[in-house]
Amino acid sequence: LRVLINGQARLKRLVADGVLIATAAGSTAYARAMGAPPLPVDAAELVLVGSNVLEPPGWKSAVLAHNSIAEFVAMDPRKRPVSAFADGIPLGEVRAMRVRTSRIAAAELCFVSGHDIAEKITRVQFPT
Repeated sequence: LRVLINGQARLKRLVADGVLIATAAGSTAYARAMGAPPLPVDAAELVLVGSNVLEPPGWKSAVLAHNSIAEFVAMDPRKRPVSAFADGIPLGEVRAMRVRTSRIAAAELCFVSGHDIAEKITRVQFPT
């Protein structure tokens, strides 16, 4: 894949089993499972993380501003087909995909009373 952030090629060649971009809420589960650090729940950032990255060697993840536009382009879709998913919904094979935070959609999250999600994320980052 070629990874562009705000129109600029940041990873000219990403060879990996997969790549994930997540909001702060998503970063505590899927992105963390892929090796990225969790973001604070009120963070205005996105996390980009690769799964089983071969190239570039040693690359794991990046934190992006919440208004970033990430583009993923399949470099050789015939030889290496790329399947895309959004919120767990399969989108099929794609040649390119552009991801950004919605400027109009919003969601209200509910949390269990007495359960501090920010404290939970802090404990994940600083295990005892």
